[in-house]
Amino acid sequence: MVGWVDDLLFARLSEPIYTTQLCEALRISPRKLHDAMIAVCGMSPHAYLKARRLSLARRALLTTTSEARLVKRVALAHGFWHFGNFSRDYRALFGETPSETLARAVGAVAAYDRGGGALTCRRDPAEAGAGSAGRAARAG
Repeated sequence: MVGWVDDLLFARLSEPIYTTQLCEALRISPRKLHDAMIAVCGMSPHAYLKARRLSLARRALLTTTSEARLVKRVALAHGFWHFGNFSRDYRALFGETPSETLARAVGAVAAYDRGGGALTCRRDPAEAGAGSAGRAARAG
């Protein structure tokens, strides 16, 4: 079920997703969705979607492509319309502000470009198993 929730999230990344929409798409009751998400993820559907969006926003900030060089653009692309809330929630989850993440990523690329050594990236634990292979395994 979490794989289906992720699929719906990716299809509508910059738009809000409501519990009623998830329930309609999955053809289950709100209570069953809530109970299943608590059992599998340890959090409500709303909390899971927010944490997932924050993790995806973090990944975008760490890529340092030209499109990801503005925190505002990344926040909007991941469905966060209130920038203060986005920054507060991001800091609570990752221990740094989105601007600090971006500055660190840009600094790492600059150091690499100057010959400062190999660039290493660490994968967010929340991203594990989120690829198409993970969804296919869950669907099967």
